Amino acid sequence: MKELATIQDKYLYLFADCFPVKGHTRTMLCDVSRQKVYFVDNSYYELLSVLKDNNIGTVAQMLDGEEDLIYFKEFIDYLLDIELAIVVDTLDRFPSMELEWDHPSKIINSIIDIRDEMHDFNKIFNELEVLACYHIQIRAYCQLPVSKLEEILALTVGKNFRSVDFLIEYDGKEAEIKALLDKYEIAQVTYHTYEMELFDEEPEAKNRAKVYHGSLGYTKQKVSGCEGCGLVNINSMRIRDVKGFTENIKHNGCLNRKISIDETGNIKNCPSMEKSYGHVNNISLTKIADDTEFQKPWNINKDNIDGCKDCEYRYICTDCRAYTTDGDLHSKPAKCQYDPYTGVWADKEESVNTVFA
Repeated sequence: MKELATIQDKYLYLFADCFPVKGHTRTMLCDVSRQKVYFVDNSYYELLSVLKDNNIGTVAQMLDGEEDLIYFKEFIDYLLDIELAIVVDTLDRFPSMELEWDHPSKIINSIIDIRDEMHDFNKIFNELEVLACYHIQIRAYCQLPVSKLEEILALTVGKNFRSVDFLIEYDGKEAEIKALLDKYEIAQVTYHTYEMELFDEEPEAKNRAKVYHGSLGYTKQKVSGCEGCGLVNINSMRIRDVKGFTENIKHNGCLNRKISIDETGNIKNCPSMEKSYGHVNNISLTKIADDTEFQKPWNINKDNIDGCKDCEYRYICTDCRAYTTDGDLHSKPAKCQYDPYTGVWADKEESVNTVFA
């Protein structure tokens, strides 16, 4: 344990990629680079705020009594032990990180649902290319032959997409799918409604929603329509890089820079949302992406959502604006399993305890 007398003129510097997020019941310390989180009592959030502008000795003088000093010393040692902070002579060389976010693409990702009839993927991909879209997910609520997958993937050749992910019902044709994935490196396939022994063979997979072998994934979940999305639980929490974390602070973690096409061809922010901006056969995706009304949900960040604004998980949560508690775009996700006011997950027997209290 460091003695305060030896460091009273120094400063505690919390690394720039470690973000304290205050919730109603506790504070999360999110180490974005290492993708780890730690939980502390909310009083330490206030302490960290004071330490941004004062040296350790000055802060120690603000505390009441010997017990508070002991906790203060233990907290400093805790942060040093888990390598979230260091003791420095001055903070002048460590400016705060600018929490700005931008992206060169008008649209970053797209969801396309299909069921009874195929969309015009040639038109769709050409327009997504103009929008500089990076990632595409195609969700099939019908049997999708391997030949149809290849037909769709062939249309991506020459495009600048980073990934094209398919979610399809398990059909046993893994050998053909693997050959297709070898041919198209940007492709990934996830089989849903998978009921074989894979999850039993891998003990660590039992508590996971999906298991991946290379670019081929499996999930037990049956996906029969878009209504299956929107679940927010402990497994859906996702720590991205600093840029992604900042995006979640500034924008909506699900809808920002996203454009979707539902199974009937309606263009939406998300296939599960009611509002349609037109049919993909009759209007271009590029025109819709420029529509200010279409862009409004992009900026509904977690600090503007009831319940979520009091949650310590808010900046690593994917969110859902399609299914909300009262149908309002600014209300809590209806399928969220966490209560920020009690610190309890509905799908766990007890709350996740604060690590340092």
